[in-house]
Amino acid sequence: VRKYPSDDLVSDALVTELCDQWLHEASEDSPAEIVLFAEGDTVYARALQASIEEALKKRKVAKVHTYNYLRGLDGEQAESSRSSGGRPGGRSGGTTIKDPRSGIGRLAFGRSQYDYLERLATDVEGMVDVPGHRVDAVGILGTDVYDKAVLFRAFRDQFPGAVFFGTDLD
Repeated sequence: VRKYPSDDLVSDALVTELCDQWLHEASEDSPAEIVLFAEGDTVYARALQASIEEALKKRKVAKVHTYNYLRGLDGEQAESSRSSGGRPGGRSGGTTIKDPRSGIGRLAFGRSQYDYLERLATDVEGMVDVPGHRVDAVGILGTDVYDKAVLFRAFRDQFPGAVFFGTDLD
């Protein structure tokens, strides 16, 4: 018995919602620009990324620009539910970051990867600064909700007109 829907079902539903509700003006002649940030060190995020890219390719209405990141952007690794007091995806102590946006412009300290976040922002800016490019949607795929929060906050100001979407934020 499958408890969760397959990646294909999730990606098809996500792409349908994205295209029908938010990118309805996109077409094959004027495709939407979508930036996908995917966790590069988990099979789940890589498989979901590939599934979403395939679903978008079928619709022929979007160009996808993919950037990968590693878990632990905020310096913490999600622990298993067994070691986090029974909370799935919980943290084992550590410091809570009150404003993830403050990570941009900081040097990495300890296990945090804020310096990588700044380089990622610079790479994305290079793509966006090309005349005629606009970012219509930004997707963040991964297993660590704290890393996704860091990315959402870091790029919200950079893409003020874009639709942001993600999975597994509960």
